Amino acid sequence: MKMSWKSFPPSCRRKRSPLMFYCVSCRMYYRLHQTNLTQQFYALHGKEYLIRQQLISEWRELLQLPDQEQTLEKGAILIAQWMRPCHCPGSSDIALQLDSIAEMVAVHLVGGATHEEGEVRDTKRVRRSALARVKEEGCHSVDERLAAINSVMYDQLGYKGAGEAYYELDNSFIDRVLERRTGIPITLCVIYEAVARRLGVHLHPVNFPQHFVLQITRGKNGPRPHPDHCVIDAYFRGQRLTLNELNSRTFGRAGVPRVTVPAQPVDVFARFLNNISLLVNRMNIERVIHAASGQWW
Repeated sequence: MKMSWKSFPPSCRRKRSPLMFYCVSCRMYYRLHQTNLTQQFYALHGKEYLIRQQLISEWRELLQLPDQEQTLEKGAILIAQWMRPCHCPGSSDIALQLDSIAEMVAVHLVGGATHEEGEVRDTKRVRRSALARVKEEGCHSVDERLAAINSVMYDQLGYKGAGEAYYELDNSFIDRVLERRTGIPITLCVIYEAVARRLGVHLHPVNFPQHFVLQITRGKNGPRPHPDHCVIDAYFRGQRLTLNELNSRTFGRAGVPRVTVPAQPVDVFARFLNNISLLVNRMNIERVIHAASGQWW
């Protein structure tokens, strides 16, 4: 039996009828594991449809929040889930990965914990305790926390810029960047900002035509920039840059402002989507070129 979008009325959406949503989802799961390829095909599209219906609701909820409550992390997750609905992990799974990085940074800051015998101990309980201490005690400066993030992310975990693989689509999906530890400026900045926020450091995104960086701010209420107008380049191992240094790094282009203006979350989401659109178009053009040259296989 063929399945079409008409098979999924609004009553099947999770918020309208959780039970109906569950039943239809189970039916999709059953069909996906049948040997009939036609049923598998329609079941896959049906599953994608159901997931995207839920994502539409989550997008609306996110965009209705005040700007200061819209997290880059959430938007990046929703974009990755929309593009890869049957493969991207859930929001909670990705959040746990970011929590784990923040906990590692906290352990690095407090020097870890030890047994009575003096052996280094880094259990989940100890890591969570270290993160709570860093956030509550406030005994570590912003500079110390940022240095610890750099040490953990780039030295211990090996996060890095995509380099020659810059134009791979996976670099735009936060779950794939967390898995591969390789990304482009915008995804690395979103991960860096999410980890810093968990450690009580508030960074704001800054859009440039050829680059994407984070601005160091003082305090949560409003973007008060660092007096030296320092920005963090997550693509280059979390380096601190002045605006002049940033100007020379972005291919020497003129027009880098003297004062950075934080981008609103919706602007960051739009840039994500624009990047993905450009990459998909680039991939399609390459396919046409290969096909025209007889290299389509």
